[in-house]
Amino acid sequence: MKPIHCPFCGGNAQKVKSSGRWGWFVSCSCGAVGPSAGSRDEAIELWNRRVESNQMRLELGMEGE
Repeated sequence: MKPIHCPFCGGNAQKVKSSGRWGWFVSCSCGAVGPSAGSRDEAIELWNRRVESNQMRLELGMEGE
């Protein structure tokens, strides 16, 4: 499983990292950081879900909400 593009900058330079104490998370070179998770795959899943939600808001014309 791979992280899809960043919901903020659209870039593809995401890294999946473990901070030990705080768990796994996905981060982007633009500074965006996804939610922490208990596993690498879960962190990617949460990141990818955020992108889908953001895309849905844009498609529905709700980008400022």
